[in-house]
Amino acid sequence: MTLYKRREYFLVLPTGKSAHHFQAPTPEAAQAKAQAVATKHQVEAWTLGRDSEATYTFEFVFQGRTYSRDTLQRDQRSAAEYARRYQQEVRAGRLETLRALQLRSTEPELTLGQIIESFEKFATVEGLAPATIRGYKNAMRILIKGATGDASKMESLPISSLTPGLVYQYKAHVSQLDPKEDDARHRQLEGTANSVLRQAKGYFSARAMEHYRIVSGFNLPANVGPFRDAPGFSDTAVKEYKLPSDKVLEETFTQLKVKQTEDPELFVAVWLALGFGLRKSEIATIRAGWFQITPNGVILELRSTLISGSIAEKEKTKNGTIWPTVSCTNGAWAHLRPIVATLKPEDYLIQSPTATARCEEVFRRVGVWMQSIGWQTHKQIHEFRAYAGCQVARRDGIEAASRWLRHASITVTQRHYGRYLRPVVTDAPLVIPTSKAFEPKIVGG
Repeated sequence: MTLYKRREYFLVLPTGKSAHHFQAPTPEAAQAKAQAVATKHQVEAWTLGRDSEATYTFEFVFQGRTYSRDTLQRDQRSAAEYARRYQQEVRAGRLETLRALQLRSTEPELTLGQIIESFEKFATVEGLAPATIRGYKNAMRILIKGATGDASKMESLPISSLTPGLVYQYKAHVSQLDPKEDDARHRQLEGTANSVLRQAKGYFSARAMEHYRIVSGFNLPANVGPFRDAPGFSDTAVKEYKLPSDKVLEETFTQLKVKQTEDPELFVAVWLALGFGLRKSEIATIRAGWFQITPNGVILELRSTLISGSIAEKEKTKNGTIWPTVSCTNGAWAHLRPIVATLKPEDYLIQSPTATARCEEVFRRVGVWMQSIGWQTHKQIHEFRAYAGCQVARRDGIEAASRWLRHASITVTQRHYGRYLRPVVTDAPLVIPTSKAFEPKIVGG
């Protein structure tokens, strides 16, 4: 089979008219052929023109004769798929299927922008959160940019371009991001890539595709299924979680005292995680005026979070709490109070107006410091949040720890944050119940 764009190139005359259409396999070949065509037709002044709306034609041999057919497709993948199916149905003699193929080929090609627009309507009906909708779109952009190097025209991309090959190109891109021999880092990158793939493929869930077909009237090409089913990275789970020894923990808190003068920002970041169970995105945004002294102790109002490098006021956390307040614990206020006292209410505890670059540098220093002491956990500053939460659980119970960590349920706390809990079984004699002898009683006597 031969696949080509018929009459794709032409000569543009000084008057602006087009003349002498022809076909060529590449722009370079078209330039050479244009020169030959101009010489043949004695055209002295001309420029090379190209028809962006030109469609692919294919030639095939059937029963000893050569046939050609216009696919009416501008995308090469779609045209090749159409040509393959057309020949298959011709050889099988299925005329009804051929008529359906001819009808479908006249339809305009479906683009990713149309899918995104239809999905947003579907998501509204299904009650998906705006953040979920943005996440799917951003994931698709990351996938396309990683695979092709450019996502600027994402919404005009033909759906026929979403193939298993695109997934494998993205995986190859991810594999080259960090060439260093660091298994933990590779697993982290691959795990993130799997999350991107999972969200991007969310556009083609069974329910979404049903919406496209019934509500939007889309005829999705056959490549969508294989794209959705293309596998991500395997074996990205953490293989072993190495808890720090008591000696490492002791050395950590010994050195942390010194960091108050050597590296005040590191000192503050660690104690915010230990004393309030804060995440990285929350540590970056804390202002001095958010601490409140109450009769029951010190509390912190979480009024904003870090989104894409910018500090944004927020109304809710993951579990729907509005402006959550976190109680100070683990003796953190004694370490933070002298620092907070020197700042204005609007000052950040870590001095960074937009938070991204400078705070990330602080977090990197925390990670380097932890490794130098002997920490071998895969998480870094977040590990102090987990350690602090387990201390609360040990003193006040798992329910109190779950509320303090602001988890949606106790199950999350037990599954992901119980690693520092070391239950102690005490030695005590069994309590054996004794039966009492029967004593008859007179009822109502």
